[in-house]
Amino acid sequence: MSTEAIKVTVKLFAAYQEAYRQETIDLEFNEPKQV
Repeated sequence: MSTEAIKVTVKLFAAYQEAYRQETIDLEFNEPKQV
């Protein structure tokens, strides 16, 4: 993999983690929804 590709992958992964963390926080602090 090229350095640029690695940078893009890391950036996407970080954004995904941030979105996941935000969603987890929402689930914890809002009333639970039935799945």
